Amino acid sequence: GYQRLLAFEEKWAKKYPLTCKSWLDNWLNLSAFFEYDEVVRKIIYTTNPIQGVHRQIRKITKTKGAFPSEQALMKLMYL
Repeated sequence: GYQRLLAFEEKWAKKYPLTCKSWLDNWLNLSAFFEYDEVVRKIIYTTNPIQGVHRQIRKITKTKGAFPSEQALMKLMYL
């Protein structure tokens, strides 16, 4: 992984100097991600889309006071 990071830096350092510097400076923290199995890594990097769905649900439901039933909430989310 570190070798690929160095290759990335060679190619993109002129265009994205702050990004390259940040990644190199924080390599120990970033490399911890690769210690997990592939299945766990997939779960980790898919949490952002999940949070996006939660944000959309909160946006829909925050203007509603209360729901008479769980089914009413599910119907609103579906629609």
